[in-house]
Amino acid sequence: MNGNAFDSIAFNANKYEIDIKNYFVTRQEDDSTQSDTSDSQTDQYLACKGVKLPTAEPHICTWDYLTKPEVIHLMGIKSKRLKRNFIEGKLHKKPKGLPRIIFRELMYSVTKFCTSASYTVEQTGALLSQFYLTHLFFTSVLDVGPEKLYEYFKGLQMCHSLPFPPHSIKLFNLEQIKNNMVLVFAQFFPMCPTPRTTRRRST
Repeated sequence: MNGNAFDSIAFNANKYEIDIKNYFVTRQEDDSTQSDTSDSQTDQYLACKGVKLPTAEPHICTWDYLTKPEVIHLMGIKSKRLKRNFIEGKLHKKPKGLPRIIFRELMYSVTKFCTSASYTVEQTGALLSQFYLTHLFFTSVLDVGPEKLYEYFKGLQMCHSLPFPPHSIKLFNLEQIKNNMVLVFAQFFPMCPTPRTTRRRST
């Protein structure tokens, strides 16, 4: 497939035109496996094929990030340094460097928010897990933007705000939901690509 890709680029390298079809990478078929109806088959453009990423759909995720005993332990830590150490200790060897620091500070900020809001152990575990999954979504999807990020986090919030088991439980009230949404805007949206907006002309 790589050879096919480079052949396509080399063939069009000196042409002063932009035709995206000339740069599509198609799957090479084995001549021995082609049927008599191969002429009617449509090429599959692999370069434009969508990739299903391993990001969890919104669901009840109260203990996805930490177990209940771990949340209780984290809430009981008074030292800022020890809280950061605990959060970083839950990470694997990767990521390293700046991404590791960003994640640590994100979860530390959420922990501080939960403490200041007097959230219960269940509420704290749920919000930490929601930010954890949103972070995975944000870093796993190449074309993520504010709208996708908002919809994903909103879906997680809905799973913890409505009394309709088994798909949702009511942990947060309306005021808490609003505060949680403000927090996710403050933490994630400054890092998102800014959408292009147009101002409607008054008539």
